[in-house]
Amino acid sequence: LDFVVTYGLHCFAKDEEGIDSAALEYFDGRESRPFSFERYELSKQLPDLISELDKKQITEIGGGGEKYRIVEILNPETKEVSEYKIGFCCFRENRLLRLHVTTAFIEKREKPGVGKHATTSIFRIGNQLMASKRNAFGIPKEAKNKRQKV
Repeated sequence: LDFVVTYGLHCFAKDEEGIDSAALEYFDGRESRPFSFERYELSKQLPDLISELDKKQITEIGGGGEKYRIVEILNPETKEVSEYKIGFCCFRENRLLRLHVTTAFIEKREKPGVGKHATTSIFRIGNQLMASKRNAFGIPKEAKNKRQKV
């Protein structure tokens, strides 16, 4: 199964302290988010990490079809191994399978992933999408509102 990978606002932080530059800000009429240089630098590893999703279990959270994978990476600021959370949604767009990265950041909580969540694989996600007649969870707002007028 092949997925088209697209990236959303993963370099923009929502409610995070210590943002590098509030001058670089995303605004879409509903919300604004400042640009995070830390997230940007870390996001350069995303293509390689996403290409390895077929070898990993994926955790499903929430009710909107959001999934995430936590991987260990070397944090360039602390020079220590940190947990990097990659959040994404998968959906079918016409005949294409799309994996849309919605967020990616260093997990700062003491115990990330607390609680029970279902796990799945990228193969199961793709097969379910191909077998369904329509998208069970719809298309994420930032993927479908590309050209919304402000």
